[in-house]
Amino acid sequence: MLQILEQVLNNQQRQQILDTLTQGNSHWQDGKLTAGVGVEEKKNNWQLSRDHPAYTALANTCLTALKAHPIFMSAALPKTFMPPLFSQYGVGQAYGLHVDNALHTHPDTGQWLRTDLSLTLFLNAPEDYEGGELVIADDYGEHAIKLAAGDAILYPSTSLHRVNSVRSGQRLAMVTWVQSLVRSDAQRQILHDLDISHVLLRQKLQQLNHGDIDNGLVAEELDRLNKSYHNLLRLWADC
Repeated sequence: MLQILEQVLNNQQRQQILDTLTQGNSHWQDGKLTAGVGVEEKKNNWQLSRDHPAYTALANTCLTALKAHPIFMSAALPKTFMPPLFSQYGVGQAYGLHVDNALHTHPDTGQWLRTDLSLTLFLNAPEDYEGGELVIADDYGEHAIKLAAGDAILYPSTSLHRVNSVRSGQRLAMVTWVQSLVRSDAQRQILHDLDISHVLLRQKLQQLNHGDIDNGLVAEELDRLNKSYHNLLRLWADC
């Protein structure tokens, strides 16, 4: 499942992050330092060091915004996040075709994290740079993703993907990985569909009834839909 998340960051949050990332370059390090085994030579970018004095604040801003985004929470059902990486691609830089490591060690806790989902949050506007598309391959072909600033793409970590070479300008993004409460992408899709359907139906009925939902059959069917969602979540979740 590829899920576009619109307006994860508002303009003020995004500008504060950009202002920090574009002030000097002493805390940028070679992206190869965090490349997966066997793909070091494919990765050509810069990443913000976690030693940067503003790193924790930047990371918290992005993760808090994700946790407040209803579509993200419904689609990802997050259990654990890896600390975000802030990446910079200049002219000629790219990241060749690869798949993300299945397991990461959380640098703060030392605990293993299974990467179920990968996320890229675009920090600057698409017109700021040429190229730099995130290209994700799945059973239906390749999808070139280049979103508005503040938007994000969520996709299964099992997917082969790459970042095309930047031809002009500079691409700034945040990436992170999520271990979900539900391991299976197919099961997460079912749960997401049920959850969104329940929410949208309830909203439409409230609009039709001027804020009130009929206490009879319709309310009962909504309750059944909600029951199915939570019982499947109870069945599939790994807490």
